[in-house]
Amino acid sequence: MNCYSGFGGIQLTDKMTTKSSNGKSSTIIKRDRDFPFTGQSIECEVEYSNKTLEDVIELTGVHKKGGMGVVYKGISQKSGEEFAVKILDPDQEVENFEREAETAKRCSKKKGVNIVPTLAYGRKILTTSTGPKEIAYIVMPYIEHRNISEERLQINEVDEIALQLARTIEGIHEEGIIHRDINPKNIFVEKHGKTWLADLGLAKDTEEKLADETAAETIKGTPCYMSPEQARGENIKHKKEEKELFGKTDVYSFGSTLFKLVTGKTPFPAANATLTIKAVQEVGEPLDARKTDKSIPVTLNDIVQECTDPDAKSRPNAKEIKHEFEMRIESKKYSTKEERDKVLKATETRPKWYDWLIPAPIPGVIALYKLLKEKSEDREKLLRAHELASWITEGRTRRFHQSQVLKYYKQLNIMANKGEVPEDAYIIASIAERQLRKGPAPEITRQKVRGVGFGKKQAQKCLDEITDAGNIWLRGDIEMAVELRKGIDEEFKEVKKMKWREQVKPTYDLFNIMLDGSIKIQEAMPEFEGVGYAYRPSTSSHIYGVDGVQYSGDVGQHIWIPVMDARQIPMITSLLVKRLWITGYGHMVGILIGET
Repeated sequence: MNCYSGFGGIQLTDKMTTKSSNGKSSTIIKRDRDFPFTGQSIECEVEYSNKTLEDVIELTGVHKKGGMGVVYKGISQKSGEEFAVKILDPDQEVENFEREAETAKRCSKKKGVNIVPTLAYGRKILTTSTGPKEIAYIVMPYIEHRNISEERLQINEVDEIALQLARTIEGIHEEGIIHRDINPKNIFVEKHGKTWLADLGLAKDTEEKLADETAAETIKGTPCYMSPEQARGENIKHKKEEKELFGKTDVYSFGSTLFKLVTGKTPFPAANATLTIKAVQEVGEPLDARKTDKSIPVTLNDIVQECTDPDAKSRPNAKEIKHEFEMRIESKKYSTKEERDKVLKATETRPKWYDWLIPAPIPGVIALYKLLKEKSEDREKLLRAHELASWITEGRTRRFHQSQVLKYYKQLNIMANKGEVPEDAYIIASIAERQLRKGPAPEITRQKVRGVGFGKKQAQKCLDEITDAGNIWLRGDIEMAVELRKGIDEEFKEVKKMKWREQVKPTYDLFNIMLDGSIKIQEAMPEFEGVGYAYRPSTSSHIYGVDGVQYSGDVGQHIWIPVMDARQIPMITSLLVKRLWITGYGHMVGILIGET
């Protein structure tokens, strides 16, 4: 067992074993020449959650030496209770030290926030070999814990630790505090599993007024766990209102810590701190724990990768991470096929004739839809059922359930009155959208020409060329796809004369629709970086694009509508999808939707 240190310093080597008044034995270090306060006492008021007591704490020995000072082992002369007492080095800033004490005191009072609390802090005159000396101190509980920085943990244990840690990070972020030094050595796990986050020595209160809000940061922290922006010395003290960036440096450190716990390997190993910082500064992709060990669950690795995205804006916030671990733990309850089938059964629903009303966000239509729907289906219940299903399935099935989460979230927002959409529904939808966005690159699969006879090889060659050109279009290379179409047109002229034309023509026509639509969008809106899609309504219909324009069309007409991301489409329309060709984020997309 280790004990609370409070500094990320190295363990000293001169040890002795002592016994406290309560009979517990512990290993401490005693070197009076370097650390002169052993054997002296501090009188203070120890503030517990429900009472404050006058006490005298005797410093019995040194536990750890850190970059900012020393952590002593302390024993209450009244109760025999053990404490950890930080004493600041004389050349350090006392104001920052006391700010750390006050921050820990404030944050630890929040429910569910396991920050090692401040029980007392202040200044005291103690004796040294050169005479009396004023010192600054912080008194904290003495917490026995495992050294998880030297372990590779079991997956179930990681989930429990990560959930508690995410709750704590969420709590301090709600207070406007960023930790800036989350790493395994600052995570204390007691033998019964309670997890503490320690050492707010580098923490910053983003609500405080700063002399220069844009000033570059001094690079502080633990190099192999800090975020790229922290390693580059960028300003990371964003306000809570800056939701895309606030606290995201802590999220990265959480993700890199998670990587260490599940793999047992330190991220960004290097010969020295300078090389480590350089590697972190230049990182171009998220950490991937499954490259180290394929047995690590995909959903757990997804969280590692989300948190360690080099782009801070793309990372989740602490509230979303907490929810993801809650769902990971919840999903483990459904370990048998019978239990999983029950979850999937709960996602089933029969379409109603009035579902076609949903894509038209017109007040009168919405009111009619609400009236018809009323209590026939619980959209929130279906949203949550699909969310749970997405955590117990894999691959395409999982992506289907994630898309259904987005669909029902959209419908909840359309149908509900103000304040009726559950607060966590947005979190559920955000997680589903992010996971869909990072899904595998889409690809049009090859088709086989069926039957026997003359010209089959030529027909198959034409069909394969269309598929290859379609995949090039999917990757966003419109010009290359247009160039390849010239040869495909010549091939198809020959195939049209054969009996195979009916097998090749639908794919040929669809390819032309999608490619022409992409060209049309680029010509009409060259500055628009989104995507578009086409649909054939069964009746005269209309729908809104993200540009706020209402697009209308008649039966048999293909309409191209701008959307920001192909994977938003399930949120926009509930018409029957006949054929879907989809791109990655930011490219062109085409959908041919059949008649309902």
